[in-house]
Amino acid sequence: MLSRAETRANYDAARRGAIPPHAGRPSGTAGVSPRRGVFGTIRSILIIMLLFTALPYIFRIFKNPKTLLVIAVVIAIAWWGPRIVRYFKKK
Repeated sequence: MLSRAETRANYDAARRGAIPPHAGRPSGTAGVSPRRGVFGTIRSILIIMLLFTALPYIFRIFKNPKTLLVIAVVIAIAWWGPRIVRYFKKK
């Protein structure tokens, strides 16, 4: 299968991380995710700080720990569920 020159060139380009120009996609590196950068990190830290700041108010609203646990699980599924699905679809 790799004896044809075009197929071999596409295979080599894929191994290098380059996308062949005739693939109908913009050329660039394949499989490399962009860095989050400083602002992504600051945003994550602010979200965590906001959650810890809101915890006393959340405990006042939901007095039953089981209810709070169910709400936390639902939020976790909504937050990480799509990421997990995308991860397994790629594999």
